[in-house]
Amino acid sequence: MWRSPSSAPTRTQAPPLTMIADPADPRVALFEEAMRSRGLPRPRLAPYQDVIARPWNLRADVSPGALLRIESPGRDAEVQRLILDRGYRAALDEGRPAVSPANAARFVSVKGLIVDARQWYLGYCGVLQDIEAAVDCIEAVRFSSAPDDIRVLFDKSMCHSRLQQAGLPVPEGLGSPDCWDAMLSAMRSAHCSRVFAKLRHGSAASGVIALETSRGRVQAWTTVDMDSSNGSIRLFNSRRVRCNRNVREIAQMVDVLCQQGLHVERWVPKAGVAGHRFDLRVLVVAGQPAHTVARLAASPITNLHLGNQRATLATVRARIDDDNWNRLLLTCQRVGAVFHRSLHVAVDLAVSPCGRRHWILEVNAFGDLLRGSLHAGMDTYELQVATLFGQGARAHDVQGCAV
Repeated sequence: MWRSPSSAPTRTQAPPLTMIADPADPRVALFEEAMRSRGLPRPRLAPYQDVIARPWNLRADVSPGALLRIESPGRDAEVQRLILDRGYRAALDEGRPAVSPANAARFVSVKGLIVDARQWYLGYCGVLQDIEAAVDCIEAVRFSSAPDDIRVLFDKSMCHSRLQQAGLPVPEGLGSPDCWDAMLSAMRSAHCSRVFAKLRHGSAASGVIALETSRGRVQAWTTVDMDSSNGSIRLFNSRRVRCNRNVREIAQMVDVLCQQGLHVERWVPKAGVAGHRFDLRVLVVAGQPAHTVARLAASPITNLHLGNQRATLATVRARIDDDNWNRLLLTCQRVGAVFHRSLHVAVDLAVSPCGRRHWILEVNAFGDLLRGSLHAGMDTYELQVATLFGQGARAHDVQGCAV
């Protein structure tokens, strides 16, 4: 629900805010600075490690009427171990081979190792459930991102389905195959020779494969490295996108990823700039499209942390006329309506080479770290703070998941 601010709030008017975050996450310092620069009190910090181990302690950090902001759990090894431990029983209940608490510390300490994404997801859902239960007895607590939204956004198949049900443009989904042969069969049934296969619960291009099977050849662009030197296959994330044409290796890689849960969809064509393909990340704040970043890549995988570059918005806009650009922004607004209980979501979109079509590739719960990007003269955290506390052109009454 929108409300118009009658005046800029004073320090005493601003509701107390608690952040659940990794203290080393740069988002914490950026959000704190956005609060400080507007004379607002510094938010309380509840480190993930403490919250996961002792969620009931949140009751001391969250006061009645407070706003609770959940950030990304980050990559801290101990936090990852605790999340895997929290998901262990749920993974066993699904009949899955699970990483035991005795082995979790050893697994997360191996740099880049792709550890069971499904078990991690089940564990993180458990953490969100623990957070909700811990503050359930506190009056009028609100979340800036609804835990239910976060659960959906960390499940690519569920999110794809939610967007499709809302009539939003998404690539054709080919399901969640359980092995390489099943994926090839799904591709043949859909008359589809090019797909993106993504870990259903992955992030930051973890476990992503862009697969092409046309003209009798098989090739896969991926960030995944495979190691079978000790008799078992282990997969690692890298920051190097490579093209693999070894069918046996690709099949083994897909089989391992399928065990963790894959989401497969048709590979849609992307418009290009200066010999590179691009896609867009649009940050939607309080239901309105705001910051936009265009990502350029020579490979099909555009994530900026892989060494890809940004394009200027003016360069991209030259490829898309005003009518189609406005349609794209309307799509982002509709995504914000789907996840209306969250202050912000980040929408990744592909634009067709002709500029007349677009597709939603992903929606991210924690995709607001867009350094150097401004909207209405504000960075992503300044805009969120202004929106939350009524210090901008708009103010947002965050309904979140009130408990």
